[in-house]
Amino acid sequence: MGSVRRRGGAVRITLDPAEAGLLRSLAGQVSGLLAGSADSADSADRAVQPEVSTDPMAALVAEFDAPTRSPDDPILGRLLPDAYRDDPEAAGEFRRLTDGDLRATKREALQRILDDIARAEGVGGGRDLRLQLDDAAASAWLQALTDVRLALGVRLDIDEETFADRGGRLPASPRDADLAVYEWLTWLQDAIVRAVLI
Repeated sequence: MGSVRRRGGAVRITLDPAEAGLLRSLAGQVSGLLAGSADSADSADRAVQPEVSTDPMAALVAEFDAPTRSPDDPILGRLLPDAYRDDPEAAGEFRRLTDGDLRATKREALQRILDDIARAEGVGGGRDLRLQLDDAAASAWLQALTDVRLALGVRLDIDEETFADRGGRLPASPRDADLAVYEWLTWLQDAIVRAVLI
């Protein structure tokens, strides 16, 4: 299992190859989800509306003014929640103004994990990866890990009762294995937070 320490003003993370591969896979999947569905709801809405004008400027303004719906995918709904739950019109307006930037910010943080793992120095016989994060990188990792955990939590239907009866058991079923991944992500995020606060 990897380790997280603060040394010399930096957060130093060591991941074994399986952990690095798992983290790379999960970060890539969440990033792809955020990228692949960015305009799916709006495109579907525009596809059923009649064309009003052939003027490119008018089309651009109409596209910018089009309302943005909440994502249908439950994971995207968790990653990109409505700002106003009781006011769909205000929520749509807020989403129209912020959705693209929010997705880009989340994808940048996820890409930081992918880039840092790709640049990591291999150490030891098992070729563990050693990463060194400054405060800005650690902050990006924490943001990205939050999104990966949220996405996995939705997929696994995790709630407050999920871990109550596990009692530290080793995985005995595929669900237990998935929950062990979630627990590992929780440990990694917590260890980075503790290292940042030292």
